Amino acid sequence: MSAATIIDALATGRIEAAPDINFEYLACTQVEAGATVPRGIADLPPPLQAVLTSLAQRHDGSGALLLEMDGDEVVGCVGLSRSDVTEPTDGLVQRLMCGHRVAAVASPAR
Repeated sequence: MSAATIIDALATGRIEAAPDINFEYLACTQVEAGATVPRGIADLPPPLQAVLTSLAQRHDGSGALLLEMDGDEVVGCVGLSRSDVTEPTDGLVQRLMCGHRVAAVASPAR
């Protein structure tokens, strides 16, 4: 494994690399909640489908969508945004997926 690098998916135009790892994260949360393993985006509840289809809009402007890359492979992701609840200078970590992909969760079928 080579040294991983961190990129801003929006600033570098690599937003297309983000949905798969975000799907894996959301699929894991479904399994942890006792739901069936989703096989694709259509198997997620509508609010989670909306998360995946609006990644660019959710992190553009006041946030960032950072990807950890090992060569061309996305191996980690973190979504950051400005807080609407606390001080405007506060930030929120919206989702964090690190390390190797979870083998028990299938890649999304499209």
